[in-house]
Amino acid sequence: MARTIDIRKRQAYIAFLAITHTISRLLMRRIVNPIAHLSTKLSMSAAVQPRILLVDDQPANLAVLEALLAGVNAERVSVDSGEAALRALLENEFAVVLMDVQMPTMDGFQTAELMRRHPRAQSVPILFVTAGDPDDFPWERAFSLAPVDVLQKPVNAHLLRSRVELALTLHRQAAELESLRAPPQPAPEPGPGSHASRLRLILDNLHDYAFIGTDTERRITEWEAGAEAVTGWSAEQAIGQSADMLFVPEDRAAGQPDQEAARARATGRSEDKRWHLRRDGRRFFADGMMIALREKGVLRGYAKIMRDATAEHEAGIQLAASERALGESTERFESLLESSGEGIVGLDAEGRCTFLNAAGAACLGYAPAELAGVKVGALLPAKGATPLEEGALLDAVRSGAVLRLDDACLVRKDGGVLPVACSVHPLTTGSGPGGAVLTFTDISARQQAGRERERLVAQLRAAGERMRDIFYRAPAFMVVMRGPELVVEMANERFAELVGRRPLLGKPLQAALPELAGQGLFELLDQVYRSGEAHEGSNVRLQLQTASGALDAYYVDFIYMALREPDGSVSGVLIHGIDVTERTRANLLEAGQRGALELAVSDAPLDDVLDLLARTAEEYAAGAALAAIQLTGPGGSLRHAAAPSSCERSRPVIRSAAALA
Repeated sequence: MARTIDIRKRQAYIAFLAITHTISRLLMRRIVNPIAHLSTKLSMSAAVQPRILLVDDQPANLAVLEALLAGVNAERVSVDSGEAALRALLENEFAVVLMDVQMPTMDGFQTAELMRRHPRAQSVPILFVTAGDPDDFPWERAFSLAPVDVLQKPVNAHLLRSRVELALTLHRQAAELESLRAPPQPAPEPGPGSHASRLRLILDNLHDYAFIGTDTERRITEWEAGAEAVTGWSAEQAIGQSADMLFVPEDRAAGQPDQEAARARATGRSEDKRWHLRRDGRRFFADGMMIALREKGVLRGYAKIMRDATAEHEAGIQLAASERALGESTERFESLLESSGEGIVGLDAEGRCTFLNAAGAACLGYAPAELAGVKVGALLPAKGATPLEEGALLDAVRSGAVLRLDDACLVRKDGGVLPVACSVHPLTTGSGPGGAVLTFTDISARQQAGRERERLVAQLRAAGERMRDIFYRAPAFMVVMRGPELVVEMANERFAELVGRRPLLGKPLQAALPELAGQGLFELLDQVYRSGEAHEGSNVRLQLQTASGALDAYYVDFIYMALREPDGSVSGVLIHGIDVTERTRANLLEAGQRGALELAVSDAPLDDVLDLLARTAEEYAAGAALAAIQLTGPGGSLRHAAAPSSCERSRPVIRSAAALA
């Protein structure tokens, strides 16, 4: 930007050289006429064709504006961003600016606000072009940047041309009015004073530039043209002072005034582009130069020519910052796209591929360059093979709708089908749809995991059904209880039979089987739930209520097991056991019979044998023990069925012994 010189600056720059040369000749008593050179440049300026600046980030929109203004007698300059527009304004003068409101990085309003800070663009008409809703348009902000006008898209060609023609006419009339306001130049008078008069005329009309002459010690001797307007010091205040007073303190401390003068002496001139001080202490950025004035090789002093370029300098800084921010934002965006784990495909408004990131390239097997300009239909299976079809995708792009599909397919370069979850997000600009972004994720692994999960669930369900069937059909009794209240959750058929088929499910065990209170069962169950340690019992006698309501004694072998959750906490208790009542009663019967036999064999008193048999029969065999006693012989003697038969020779002895007893 610093090397770019606009037309106005070129004119002034050439005038600077002419005026500087004149000052030098005047100081050395050798005066020349610079007017011819300056007038030549002014005539060149008058002949310059007016320019129209077109600003839009969409090339298609710029082409439309170019076509609509094809017959307008003006040079058209098209740029694609606010930054480029500011750069163009620094280089050229424009009669009118047509600018889109919605642009990335720097929108139309931000660009216009920076334009108004530049002296050359403060009064340039701006025509804002917008596709937005007129009710939502920020009219106050727009007209605060006057002179402005607003055109609604789609642009009416006749209205556009009439507004532009009006702006061009006003520009031409302003130029003519400015030329009429300039005082007529007096005819040159013969004599040595004519050159000085013309020089004074030039100096008095160049108000934007300061012309300062100094002696060899840099004390101010001349304070001409716009020096007072630029610096704030009058000629009376400045003449006799050191020109170093214009430098900021840090530059004076760094020796910049001496270095600038040294460069001027060594090369004839030294560029002076730095911050300077006004009389009130405020700073301004000066753009100028210092020239060494010599006569016959002898240094006679210096001439300093400069102008206030603060607005341009700050605009340049902001432009550079915007360009850096744009570059950094672009780099971050590109890095984000490339580092994304999702495949990303950029599409233009016609559905052609414009971008493919690394993840997308790896999934599809394409290099990004291979898809450039290719219709998106090349990535889609045949019609009807997937929910994602080219027509629906293009409809979403053109309508600005978002399209999401959780189960779709794309076609790889090798022809293979890639299952994906995808979404289409349209890109919109101020002028309408600008394309879309297709993002997709390979769901092959997810689908495989889903199928495997379904298989495992089916296996678990089948195993659960088998276990449930085993649980309910098991010959052992089982009951599952949950929570500290031991609420019955499941009970199999054998347990239902054991407790007389009473309703159990959903009830605490104590409420379902109240007769077990005091028999030690509930205390053991509570201990197992709290400790998590199992408890076993064998041949345990329980009093349970039968279906008729009466209590009966049962004998059971059992184990109480704590049920644990995945985190290890106890959530319930399982009772698993076997009803051994019949076996136990048979064992007890056998023991009773054995005792009766022993009594009989040992010739116990008949009353003792009968008493033992009666108690055994009552408790275990319901009279079966008495069946084992037989009346034998003519005398009706008692004999146990298991007792050995005595021979005839021994019977008298036994009877004698019995008689004695």
